[in-house]
Amino acid sequence: MEHALSTLEPRPVWALFERICRIPHDSGRERALGLELQRLARENGLSAELDPAGNLIVDRPGAPGRRRLILQGHLDMVWQSPEKIEPEERRVLPRLEGDYLTAAPRSSLGADNGIGVAAALTLLLEPPPGAGPLRAIFTVQEEVGLLGAAQLDAKWLEGAVLLNLDSEQEGEICLGCAGGARLTIELPLEREATPPGWLGVELEVSGLPGGHSGMDIDKHRPNAILELAKGLRHHPEIRVSHWETIGPDNAIPRASRVLGAVAPGELPDLPELRPAPLPATLWTAACRERVVTAIGTMPNGVFHFDPAFNVVSGSSNLAGIATAADHLTLLTSQRGMYGNEREQATERVTAHFAALNAVTRLSAVYCNWEPAANSPLPGELKAIYRELFGKFPELKVIHAGLECGLFAERNPRLQMASFGPTIEAPHSPSERLRVSSVARFYRFLRTIVERLA
Repeated sequence: MEHALSTLEPRPVWALFERICRIPHDSGRERALGLELQRLARENGLSAELDPAGNLIVDRPGAPGRRRLILQGHLDMVWQSPEKIEPEERRVLPRLEGDYLTAAPRSSLGADNGIGVAAALTLLLEPPPGAGPLRAIFTVQEEVGLLGAAQLDAKWLEGAVLLNLDSEQEGEICLGCAGGARLTIELPLEREATPPGWLGVELEVSGLPGGHSGMDIDKHRPNAILELAKGLRHHPEIRVSHWETIGPDNAIPRASRVLGAVAPGELPDLPELRPAPLPATLWTAACRERVVTAIGTMPNGVFHFDPAFNVVSGSSNLAGIATAADHLTLLTSQRGMYGNEREQATERVTAHFAALNAVTRLSAVYCNWEPAANSPLPGELKAIYRELFGKFPELKVIHAGLECGLFAERNPRLQMASFGPTIEAPHSPSERLRVSSVARFYRFLRTIVERLA
C-alpha cells in the first residue's frame, strides 16, 4: 500500500491523504486527526487553531495587497463496513486497483473528504510563489448535519473567495446545494405476551449497495428498511418484536433486521429467515399491521426535479429504525434545493404518520445555497479550467448539503464554489477515488490560488 501511494502524483497530496487514512476519523471522532494536522501545520510555521467545536483553522500569511482565499473541507468521514470494527480500529486501508483507489471490501475509503483536506493543507504547506494570504477551514461532523460548520465563528469567514473542496465529480463546478433537516419519528407500540410454543425467528435484508441519501437518491437503489417492510407485508404470519437498522443518517440503508416469532406450522419458506431466541413479547397484530403498512407506504425518494440543472430538488430518505419497549423510532432526512422545498418534504412525511399519533422532532436543520446571480467567480473559474484542459467545466448545483449554505448566511459577500476529484459510491464500502482525476483537481486548485489569491 505505502509503495503504491508513494508513486502517485502529486506526491505531497497522496502522502498527506495516506497519513489521514491511518487515523480513525468517522463523525464525532475527528479530534485525533485534528490534533495531528494542527501539529503538522505548526511544525511548518503556520498558525493553526482548534476552536471549541473541534474545527481546525490554519492560516498562512501572503504577499501584501493580495486578497485572502479560503480553502475548506471537513475532517470526518462516513465509516461503512460489512465487518464489525471497533471505533478505535477504524483505520482506512487503501489499495490501488488500476486508476482507482479503494478500501473495499473492508470499509468506505474516506476520500469524501480526506482527499480535499489533503489538497488544501498541501497548498498551505507549499503555496505558489507570491500567493496572497491563505486560510484552510476543516470542520467536524459535516456528515451528520454540518454540526461543526454551524458552530464556526463568523470571524473565520472574512475573505473574498471560499473554495469548498467537497464535490465528487472532476470537471464539474458546483454553485449551489440543497438545504436539509433530520426528522425523527416515534410511533407508539402495543405489545402482548408471546404465545407458548411459538418459534423465534430473525428476518434480515443485507448486502444492498447503499449510497448517499442525496446524490444517489435518484438512482433507484433499494432501501433495506423498505425492502424488509415489503417482506413483512407479504408475510403477516411473521409477528414482530424488534426492528433495527444501524447506519449513518445520510446514507441509503444497506441492511435491516427484524426479530420476532411465528406460530407452529406457519413458518414460511424464506431463505432470509433464520431461527432466533423467542422474544417475551410481540407487537399486537393490529399494531403490526398499522406500523408495517405505514412504513411500507411512506413517502420516500425523489419528490421534485429541476430540469434546468437536471438535478433532484426535493427528496426524503428513511435511514434508520430502532425499537424501544413502547415505541419505534424512525430516522429520516429531507432535502430541498429552492425556496421551501425542504419544508414541504418534511411536512409530507410528517403528515403520512399523523394518524398513528406519531411524535416528531426536527433537528440538524441547515439552509440551502442558491447560485449567486452576479458573482464573477464562475466566469473566472471557467476560464482557468479551459486554459488548463482545453474545455469548459460543467456548472451545476447538487442535491446534497454543503457547508457553503451556512457560510453564506454568515458572510453574504463571500464568493463561493465547490469542486473536487471523482469519487464514486461515497458513504459505502464500494467507495472509490479516481486517481488520475486527483492530479487534474490539484492542478486546477493550485492555478486558482496562483491567479486569485
